[in-house]
Amino acid sequence: MPLQPSLRRGIAIAGLGLGLLVVGGCSRGNEMTDLPKPPADFCRAGKIYEERITSGRKVPIDDQVSLVRRMDAAAPPDVAEDTATFLDALLQVQGGDERAVDSPEVRDAVTRVNRRYSQGCGVYDRRGGI
Repeated sequence: MPLQPSLRRGIAIAGLGLGLLVVGGCSRGNEMTDLPKPPADFCRAGKIYEERITSGRKVPIDDQVSLVRRMDAAAPPDVAEDTATFLDALLQVQGGDERAVDSPEVRDAVTRVNRRYSQGCGVYDRRGGI
C-alpha cells in the first residue's frame, strides 16, 4: 500500500535529520576545535531539533523548518552556507519536492551543520554542554 504524500515527506525529512545525528555522532574529529563557540541561539535550536528528531515521534515538517530557520538565522559564518542549504532542502520537502532528501550536497551540508553543532555546542562535553 503506497504511503500518503504527507507521511512520505515526514519520513523522508526525519531520515534527513536522523542522518544528521548519526553522522555527527561518528564525527568527533578535532578539526573544529579552533573555531569560536557558536551563538547560543544556534545551540538552543540545534538541541531542540536533536531532541525532537530522536524522540521517536513524528516531527511535523513545519516544526523542523522553524527550528532549522532559527539555526540558520544564528549560524556562525563558517557554517552559514550549510545551514541555508539545509533550510532550503526542508522548504523543498515542505512544498512537496522530495528530491533534496537524496542530494549528496544536502547530505554533506547537514553533516557539516551537525558537526558544528555537536562540537561547538558541547554536545560531547561531560558537563552537558549547552
